[in-house]
Amino acid sequence: SQLTQQGFPKGLSMALRENALVFPLRVWIIDNSGSMNHVDGNRIIETSNSSQLQIVNSTRWEEIQECVNYHAQMSSLLNAPTIFRLLNP
Repeated sequence: SQLTQQGFPKGLSMALRENALVFPLRVWIIDNSGSMNHVDGNRIIETSNSSQLQIVNSTRWEEIQECVNYHAQMSSLLNAPTIFRLLNP
């Protein structure tokens, strides 16, 4: 499967696929309020040595962007319909 090609263990790949069948639609409500500008979040980034990772401070908005991007890619790999909506219009 595409998940195992991405490095996911077989058991986890199977569990994620089963979950996608049980929950055929995912809906995310993403907080886009002013408080998301606070710098109390964290992100994981690659260092100049791509085999090492570093945790850096970030805004909550930067943190949630990374999270949403990850889950959008996961949804694509699983062919799992997912709706992302902002809390505030």
